Amino acid sequence: MTSYITRRLARLGDAVSPEVHPDPPRALHDGPSDFIALATIHSAQGLHGHVRAKSFFPGDPKESGLLEAKRVWLRLPRGGWLRPSIDSISVQAQGFRMKFAEVDHRAQAEHLLFAEVGLSRCELPAAKEDEVYWADLIGLAVFNAAGQALGTVDRLETNGEHDWLIVGPHWIPFVKSYVHAVNLEAGRIDVDWEPDWT
Repeated sequence: MTSYITRRLARLGDAVSPEVHPDPPRALHDGPSDFIALATIHSAQGLHGHVRAKSFFPGDPKESGLLEAKRVWLRLPRGGWLRPSIDSISVQAQGFRMKFAEVDHRAQAEHLLFAEVGLSRCELPAAKEDEVYWADLIGLAVFNAAGQALGTVDRLETNGEHDWLIVGPHWIPFVKSYVHAVNLEAGRIDVDWEPDWT
């Protein structure tokens, strides 16, 4: 004779459907050689595959070019690329809430954590006369007014007010009072900065 507890558990077990873990989106081997990262995915949101991405674009994320894009490139942290279509995208704080057509489950969205979201250079709007993409500054040689080499640009950071060139131990504000010239063709940036300043 089956006890009440056994019958109760059996009924509960029948009512619970097994959890489904959809396969992650299939990665491509090659992405664009002129890829420019504009954001990074930092969390899955909701049950239907939405993600939140932090913008690399200083200032207003609306100017990044992602809002007009129909498709983006994702550079996965474990290697490989995806080329998803954008179902929906909106600005949230200093980033985006995005939904890709190929991702419809939270488990799939979690496979995209820490992926870089970007576009090929040819898909981006042209930079204005006084603007430059961060990606173009990485690796440029930095010299001060005395002609001393300070190093090369490792990365850029922003504090919301302005950007910073990170050149070894130097955090140089990317503002006109310190940055005198950016010459992409020559691969150099001229700054008003001393070697012992950090």
